[in-house]
Amino acid sequence: GLERLEILRGPSSVLYGQTEVGGLVNAQSKRPSTQPIREVGVTVGTKGRKQITADVGGAIDEQGDWSYRLTVVGREARGQVDYTKDNRLYVAPALTWKPDASMSLTLLAYLQNDSVPPNMYLPAVGTSQSGPYGRIPSNRYTGEPGVDHFASEQRSVGYLLDKRFSDALRARQARVLEQILEPLRIAPCGIRRSLVVAADRLAERGADPEELDLLLPRTLLPPCGQHGQEHGDHQRERHVHARDRRE
Repeated sequence: GLERLEILRGPSSVLYGQTEVGGLVNAQSKRPSTQPIREVGVTVGTKGRKQITADVGGAIDEQGDWSYRLTVVGREARGQVDYTKDNRLYVAPALTWKPDASMSLTLLAYLQNDSVPPNMYLPAVGTSQSGPYGRIPSNRYTGEPGVDHFASEQRSVGYLLDKRFSDALRARQARVLEQILEPLRIAPCGIRRSLVVAADRLAERGADPEELDLLLPRTLLPPCGQHGQEHGDHQRERHVHARDRRE
């Protein structure tokens, strides 16, 4: 759904508010055009991948005062990890009103629903490092099928107003209200929790500390608390962002 990417290097807070000192990336969504746009695509691939894309647009009236753009992506596929999905639904309509050469108003919106594979936190031993029990395949699912998953909804509505008063004076305003919904996210950290429980039980039975280090290299396992709840807990999040820019 992007028309182009703009990379601004260096501190840009003077122009666009508080940003990182290294620069920023401006992702511009597809805008309406008076030229006819007719593009439809179908993709079929491995892991049951089926995808349909569409990008249509053009002028609505003969004068070209009104124009539109509609971008759609629908995908169903299995994820790279066992028991996971890689599904996406993306719909982005846009409408532009240009009563004269000095003014234009564009309404933008999009809806994106994702059901993507969650992060499978595998230990370094057995993946990037050799382990005593061989290698762990990258498609290994460490959670509970049918329970652990990651689903999100993103919605955005905004407008762009551009008014030229003279060759030396021009005003622009852009405002976007973005809502990101994550109604259910379960972070699968089952392998970490299982290893912790197993190591604690062996320690109670007087196991050799060196053997415990081989079983549970605690420093190499990801801290689940930084990425979500322990296996079996539900985490709900809701983020609403409003961005306003004037020039």
